[in-house]
Amino acid sequence: MKLLAAIFFTLIVSVSFGEPYIAIQRIWIKDSVEFFGIHGFIVNVKISRKQFVDIQDAYVYFKLRKKNNDVIVEKRSSIHSDTVSVFFPYYMTKLDSGYQEVKVILDPRYRVKNVTEEKPLTYTGRIDFMFTFMQPKIYKIQLKIDALKVLQVRDFENISKPDLQYKIYYSAKKHKGYFMYESNIISDSIEAGWDAYSSTLSITENDIFSVYVEDKDFDNEISKYIFTCKSFLLNHEQLSLLQNDEISHIKFSYRLIN
Repeated sequence: MKLLAAIFFTLIVSVSFGEPYIAIQRIWIKDSVEFFGIHGFIVNVKISRKQFVDIQDAYVYFKLRKKNNDVIVEKRSSIHSDTVSVFFPYYMTKLDSGYQEVKVILDPRYRVKNVTEEKPLTYTGRIDFMFTFMQPKIYKIQLKIDALKVLQVRDFENISKPDLQYKIYYSAKKHKGYFMYESNIISDSIEAGWDAYSSTLSITENDIFSVYVEDKDFDNEISKYIFTCKSFLLNHEQLSLLQNDEISHIKFSYRLIN
């Protein structure tokens, strides 16, 4: 009874002073979700909320923890509606393959306009729960382009040769949120090869990643290659046969990190 009275008092005070609050009604997970070619799960929270007034941003931190309370990963999602969702790629959890039991802890927060300090968002309802899911195997890959040759297409006629670089992204979408690695630049050449492997790409076998070959001299894309992890591992020897209107040949190599 004392707990219920305290919650009721908190809500009365919050409403009286115009502070924002939410009521957490339901939390559930949707497993085996594909988002831009990356596989993972979505944690959803159903809430009811007071109309936020003079709020710069209201959001929920989603904190995933193991049963021993070790933090696995944290993400946040803004509160724009009565359902708040966040997508967790499997590769971000860094868990072993097989069934896993994970605790989700919610941390609602907000900021008022023109103030950078975050404040706890008053809430009712549970803010933690346990769920289980099947964690797929995570492959850890480092790759590089051993050789490529750019065709002498019209963009390079009578102009200096391109400054070649390649970038790797999670997903097929070229976006800073999916950026993983960029090589050094090989200047003024239509042929290039790199000795250094990329940083480690952690993905499931069905996850997509993309390699963009660019000319930094003109800051434009020359070509792109999109793979699943599985297709890359099975067919990397045939990748040298890949060609298009911009690239006459390209050769990839990789190594698996245990």
